[in-house]
Amino acid sequence: MTESTMPMSGKCVLITGGNSGIGLVTAKVLAASGARVLIAGRDGAKTDAALALINEAAAIPCTHLTVDLTSLASVDHLIDEASSHCAFNRCSYQ
Repeated sequence: MTESTMPMSGKCVLITGGNSGIGLVTAKVLAASGARVLIAGRDGAKTDAALALINEAAAIPCTHLTVDLTSLASVDHLIDEASSHCAFNRCSYQ
């Protein structure tokens, strides 16, 4: 992993798909750089394993937020839940 030129300490990042692939690598790098990382996805052993990997080097423990991206109600709940962890600019969608 390479060091980011953007300071991430004190930043909050919400990542969908952070339990595998590029999302997992991104979450690991950002968490190790001092960002507070929230992973949005379905519950499961795969996410638990990803959290363990991310938190090995994380400055701030990573948090899992449950979401079903096929449901607008679930996405609304995700936004509310994520906002309770960090300050986000609220986006509008239809």
